[in-house]
Amino acid sequence: PDWYYNLVANPEARVEVGTEKFEALATVTEGPARETLFTKMSARYPIFSEYQKNTTRVIPVITLTPLR
Repeated sequence: PDWYYNLVANPEARVEVGTEKFEALATVTEGPARETLFTKMSARYPIFSEYQKNTTRVIPVITLTPLR
């Protein structure tokens, strides 16, 4: 999706969680770290496993690190 390509091209992002707002650096996670995070997300939100079952591509996992 476009949001993914936008973050890859310009990894500085403004994040809003509830009433909290902060600047963050987006990083595409790869290898074992990606697998660990994807497994955790799939356990919490089973739809992620369904997405992966329906495609041959690896679904990217993005981490957001606060810049403050």
